[in-house]
Amino acid sequence: GRRAAGVVPMPGAAAAMQPSYTHISPLSRQGNMSVVDKAHPEGFDKPCVQKVVMTSGMPAAIAFAEPRLLDQLKHDNLVPVLETQPDPHNPSAIVFTMPFFRQGSVRFALEQGHRFSIHRAVDISCDLLRALGHLHSNGLVHRDVKADNGLLTDSLDGGCGTEPGRAARLEADGKAAGGGGSRRCRPRGALGPGARMARRAGIHCA
Repeated sequence: GRRAAGVVPMPGAAAAMQPSYTHISPLSRQGNMSVVDKAHPEGFDKPCVQKVVMTSGMPAAIAFAEPRLLDQLKHDNLVPVLETQPDPHNPSAIVFTMPFFRQGSVRFALEQGHRFSIHRAVDISCDLLRALGHLHSNGLVHRDVKADNGLLTDSLDGGCGTEPGRAARLEADGKAAGGGGSRRCRPRGALGPGARMARRAGIHCA
């Protein structure tokens, strides 16, 4: 399986100390910048999500922005990062490992035909709002809120936010770098007054 880089081992112990990932299967591709796989890391001995992000020579502060942010902003309703390291097979990429949510995202559940009761929809929404509130309380706005980025608990009655890699610092006037802010949200895909948002619409700057 894929072998991820680790701490420099003692001579003769490299093979034993490098963490290994087996049973790798693709989950999704997020544009041209990252690939998400399901994998079984030997160290955790359970299915996890392995995200490979192309960094293309970015400084470490930018390349590791998302996993570092998730680590700093630990919260029950934000997906944690279990480990992060350079991809040993590609010097222009990093790999970070997160828990595997077997129910997938809100969007995936809906596309599979699942229908949520009003009670469960409110519970999931409140969990995701708690995650956004935690970001806001730390002076950040998510900027990529959509059904793909709301993951579901095994029992389908709770939610966990992910993908804060586009988060921006909230300024004193309530706006974020790049436009928008906590006081105004810009839906993607709206086509004029009274129009419905596109199927994959998200809310920027939430």
